[in-house]
Amino acid sequence: MNLRLKFILSITLCFFLLTSCSMSEAARTLLPANHYLQYMEHLNPDISEMDELFYQENDLDNDGNMEIIAAFGHKYTDENEIAACFVLRNNDGKIQLVGKDFCIEGYWPAAMQLVKFTGSDQTYIAVNVTNGLNLNGLYIYEVNGNSVNHIGGKASATGAGNTYLDNKLNDGSYGGFTYSQWSYDVLYYPVTTFYSFQNGAFVQQTSIVDVRDYPESPADAVIQWLSLKELSQNYNSDDIKTRLNEIGGSVDHNMSNIDWYSALFNYIMDFEPSNEDYQNTFMNVNETTKGQTSTIAVSVTDQDNKELTAVTFSLSLCDGKWHIDSINAASKML
Repeated sequence: MNLRLKFILSITLCFFLLTSCSMSEAARTLLPANHYLQYMEHLNPDISEMDELFYQENDLDNDGNMEIIAAFGHKYTDENEIAACFVLRNNDGKIQLVGKDFCIEGYWPAAMQLVKFTGSDQTYIAVNVTNGLNLNGLYIYEVNGNSVNHIGGKASATGAGNTYLDNKLNDGSYGGFTYSQWSYDVLYYPVTTFYSFQNGAFVQQTSIVDVRDYPESPADAVIQWLSLKELSQNYNSDDIKTRLNEIGGSVDHNMSNIDWYSALFNYIMDFEPSNEDYQNTFMNVNETTKGQTSTIAVSVTDQDNKELTAVTFSLSLCDGKWHIDSINAASKML
């Protein structure tokens, strides 16, 4: 056999082996799309009357088996609405159900995408949710074994807020998500918080808080101090710390077990005690101001008007701003 013939045979053999491997791999990992559709229609016959809103194949958990991620629903002018969603797995040519309607929770899901997060080689499912008004939320799901788990994201229960993927890197991965609130859940102080993806979980980082203009009256200074103290229990914010230091008092005071959020919310909204059978707290504020000094008496009661605690704030006016000089509580309020 001459050298030229040997070379031709070698090339032919290599091409045959490569083609055989590729065909074998394709046969192992690929199934016609209609097979998956028939399987999903068997699980939910209604999807035959729906629009296909999302369909993609991806090895989400890097186990060597492809997952099929699909969403069906209705297309509208402003927002789509997902009414059914699936994660299927091609397990060596056999279709396996991993998750069904996992994204149908709370607000209505409007859009779906696959995303990567920095530091992880897995692919995640991100679902945008909305109430059709002032809320744009985000739910993030992970395929773990034979289940789909909700691992992060936010959608404000108040019906107002924005959540979006953030800190996108050059490789297309995201560092986490940002959550913005501005309704009664944060006592109407706009709060923006970044959650970073670390070791498979989302970790709350520092928050930017709009503390607004410095309060003009001594009573407003006390209400803001109490409000920001309450928010500081859940948000690590330099803006809050700076304003609390400006107003005075002691930033190191710990809030007691009294429901200060309800007391402040009811005071801000001017709500009166009701006969509802759930527990609420209410707050009365009395101001006595003489010249450049002021005393603010705060009384916290339950819905039956029973006093839970009372506290007196002493303030003085300095450089045009009211500052808290001392706090005296009748019981452990702070």
